[in-house]
Amino acid sequence: MTVGQHLAAKTDMKLFHNHMSIDLVWLEQDLVSSHEQYWLNSQPGELSTPHYLRINNTYIDAETAAEMIIQHIEW
Repeated sequence: MTVGQHLAAKTDMKLFHNHMSIDLVWLEQDLVSSHEQYWLNSQPGELSTPHYLRINNTYIDAETAAEMIIQHIEW
């Protein structure tokens, strides 16, 4: 079922059927396989290269994170 077919069935808006032809099965499989190959967060100690900097920016602002990066790369 495509996104358009799904939206058409849910909303009775038949225009979606013709204009959105993304295959939901393929999209879900691609999302799962991408998640297995790529990730956004590394685990502590996972990467040990000298140029790697792990920043938890949950409780800091962008300026503080930028300063941490600048100090790490020694600008």
